[in-house]
Amino acid sequence: MKAVIWTDVSQTILMFLGMILSIVIGVIDAGGVRKVFEIALNGDRIHLLSMSVHPSARYTVWSVLIGGSLYSTSVCACLQTQAQRFMCVKTTRAAQKVAWVNYMLIVAMLFLCAGVGFVLFAKYSHCDPLLAKLISKPDQLYPLFVIQTFSRLPGLTGLFIASILSASLSTISSGINSMATAILEDIYKRILKQSTVTDERQAIMSKVLSLAIGILVTILAFAMSYLGNNIIVIVFQIAGSFVTPILGVYILGFFAPRVNSRSILIALSFCLLFQSWVMIGATLTAKQHFERDGRLAVFADECLHSFNSSSNDPKSIDSSLLASWKDLFGCCYKKKTVGSVVMNGDHLSPEHQQVEEERILQN
Repeated sequence: MKAVIWTDVSQTILMFLGMILSIVIGVIDAGGVRKVFEIALNGDRIHLLSMSVHPSARYTVWSVLIGGSLYSTSVCACLQTQAQRFMCVKTTRAAQKVAWVNYMLIVAMLFLCAGVGFVLFAKYSHCDPLLAKLISKPDQLYPLFVIQTFSRLPGLTGLFIASILSASLSTISSGINSMATAILEDIYKRILKQSTVTDERQAIMSKVLSLAIGILVTILAFAMSYLGNNIIVIVFQIAGSFVTPILGVYILGFFAPRVNSRSILIALSFCLLFQSWVMIGATLTAKQHFERDGRLAVFADECLHSFNSSSNDPKSIDSSLLASWKDLFGCCYKKKTVGSVVMNGDHLSPEHQQVEEERILQN
């Protein structure tokens, strides 16, 4: 667990550093902070007081205050990934400090994500890469911005890749460790007939469970790449469907201690089934309405002609950007330059051709 925590610390530093650099360089390229906010206001991207109570409206004051508060509370207080961190400290007071630090870092990360969103819109407000066929999914917008912005600064593109990998590995490492621990303690030890399990056997089972869960997560990651929806929407849908009922169980345990475990298990099962039905139904059958699911108008009126007339395949690459085999392995083509001189020597005199051929043969 100590290794997981210190790994998360280093990865968190890389995540924050990558996002801060993205915002700073993006603001400089856009012309300053005021210019970024002016573009966001003119593009109708700032909605601070949306009081709509329509159930299909995704981003409103009520959804952020009520839904966001319940989701954040459940993530920070009920999940095994957070509980194992709280259990690593010595006192309850220290655990409370850890919880507050975690909460402040989450708030800071949300502000940084909002800042990245402002910078992205400032750069692509009149040339949406999705409409211009530069990318095939909205998730590819941020990497495209980094490639186009950081490519002139050596090393920064690699730093961004490191921050992305850090974000993934931080979640995966803590999540796999938590799932392996929960399965080992709550399932394996309970169904095992032996009264005690040796440390060596626990270590072996923990490694086997971690390997199996890691393979499953990798397969799910490949499957997620084929989904057309935005990955952050999918993550919140799944987490909101399964995490919030667990918060209900915790609250019920605090305020109604007389309720037995069987009743709680039945209620939790029905709640998870209902949440899954709503999530699957909303994903497969619900029709998205304009400006109700957070998707506002985008434009491509200032895109270059080459962008609009490019291939419909977003994975196609301009051949002019690729180096030829002759450019990569010029030493292998050195002997063949004589033929090229003779073949292209119609503009040279015979004397110059002979001198050029002798010079090449001597080299």
